[in-house]
Amino acid sequence: MLDFQEITLRQKPLLDAYFAAYGEGSCQHSFATSYCFRGKYGDLFAQEDGYLFIRRAGRELPESRCYLFPMGDTGDRSALRSAVEKILDDAARFGKTARFESVTEQAALFLSELFPGRFELQDERDLYEYLYRTGDIEALKGRNFYSKRRYVNAFWRDYSERARTELIRPAHYEGIRAVHEKWLKISRSEEYAVQLRIEHATVEKALAEFDALNLTGLVIFIDEQIEGYIYGTPLNGDVMDAMVGKVNRSEWKNLYPVLYQSFAKECCRNCSLINWEEDLGAEGLRKMKLSYRPAKMIRKFIVTERHPHE
Repeated sequence: MLDFQEITLRQKPLLDAYFAAYGEGSCQHSFATSYCFRGKYGDLFAQEDGYLFIRRAGRELPESRCYLFPMGDTGDRSALRSAVEKILDDAARFGKTARFESVTEQAALFLSELFPGRFELQDERDLYEYLYRTGDIEALKGRNFYSKRRYVNAFWRDYSERARTELIRPAHYEGIRAVHEKWLKISRSEEYAVQLRIEHATVEKALAEFDALNLTGLVIFIDEQIEGYIYGTPLNGDVMDAMVGKVNRSEWKNLYPVLYQSFAKECCRNCSLINWEEDLGAEGLRKMKLSYRPAKMIRKFIVTERHPHE
């Protein structure tokens, strides 16, 4: 029987090892995500027989309990099948079926092969994750990046004496909060009200434990005022997760290309890829992320256990 427990900073080394080895570079497979998004996902963890199990208590439905795909040795099919069965048994104990969220293409294939006909797979385009070559974002070379490169070059030409970037440290936290508040005022809408409140809470959690969570990022000063910030965390040895990036859009709506390039140059040198996470179906965000020509996308599924009578 799986014994799910609350995720605290004490478990970070343990969970980091599993996420880095088996998370496939997904932003959802990250200690920082589990910790900072506790209000949304309600992640709990259990460890048994060499596998890590994550239950998303905040994403459960009346008929199902929610989990991530178990993380452990994918080469041992017998052990992997047993790990999935532990989840199915856990859900059944409560009279529910199991639902897996943020399932990668590889994990979806495992479920289909190990349990033929047992699950329904739903391809979720809104949850696809965008991965970019760090070198592409840093250099902005070629025709595809012409407009972004032109803006970035013009910005530093015009503001070289008035603007600078600095790696985030505690002295910047109040300035980051101020930028976020300004961004929220412009972005408020009924459609995204809940999502915006959740993101605001995650930023506060991140700032409260910035170093402990192994976060890194930078702020952009213009005329000695912080006008933009971005931070993230390494997902493994190859991928950096760009978790949150915001600018004061009321004054500098086109500052994002400067922010993204600076982050690639100053914070991602040890990673070959940057994960810019999902677009969540927002049309403008999808258009922007596609315009940066992702090197790859992590395809995501929601996988639901079929009821016995189906």
